[in-house]
Amino acid sequence: MKARRRHELKENALKHAFNQARDFVKRNGTRISWGVLIVALIVAVVLFAINRQRRRAYELQNSYDALMAKSERDADWVAQMKSLADQDGDERLAAWASLAVGDEYRRIMAVGGVTELPPAEAANSYYERALSLQPDSALVFGRGRYGLAKLAEATGDFDDAARRYEVVISGERLVGYPVVALAEMAKKDLNAIREPVAMVARRTTTRPASLPTTTAAATTSPAEDD
Repeated sequence: MKARRRHELKENALKHAFNQARDFVKRNGTRISWGVLIVALIVAVVLFAINRQRRRAYELQNSYDALMAKSERDADWVAQMKSLADQDGDERLAAWASLAVGDEYRRIMAVGGVTELPPAEAANSYYERALSLQPDSALVFGRGRYGLAKLAEATGDFDDAARRYEVVISGERLVGYPVVALAEMAKKDLNAIREPVAMVARRTTTRPASLPTTTAAATTSPAEDD
C-alpha cells in the first residue's frame, strides 16, 4: 500500500514538472527561439572566422613555399616576398619571409645590384623585423643574428661581425642547431681575413713619415784641353 502510494506521488511529481516546463515554453517560446537563434548565429560567425583564418594561412604558406622554390630571384620575387614579410595575418610566416628578404638584399649588395633602398640598410631592416616578430623562436633568432653578422662582415665591420657570430655560437637556446656550425665556420674564415688586414694596418702605422735622404757623392769632370 505504501509502495503504491509512493509510486503515485512520483508520477504526480513528474506530471507537475512536465506541466511546468510546458507552461514555461508556452510563455517564453519566442524568447527561447530568439536565444537559440542568436547563439547559433554567434557559433556560425566564429566558425567562419576560424575557417577563413586557416584558409588565409594556407594560402600564405603556399605562396611562401612557391617563392622559395624559385631559383631565379628578380625584382618581382623581392616584391612578392616583401608583401609576405609585411603582412600581419601570420606573424610566423612574416618573420621567415623577412629573413628571406634580408638574405636577398644581402646577396644584391654583394653583386653590386641597385635597389630602391641601399641594400645594406634594407637587409638590416628586414633581419631586425624578423627578430621582433618572433622573439621567442630559436630558429628565427639564429637565422636573424647570423644574417646580421654576415651583413656586418660584407660591409667591412669585422669587429661587429665577430661579435655577432659569437652571439650565435654562445646562444644557449641554439645548442644543436646547424646555424651554430655555420657561425663557427664563418668566424674562423673571418679571423683568417682579419689577421692579414691587421698586419697591413700595423705596417702602415709603423712606416716612417719620410724616407731618409742620401747625399750623392760629388763628381768632377776632367777639364777639357783647349
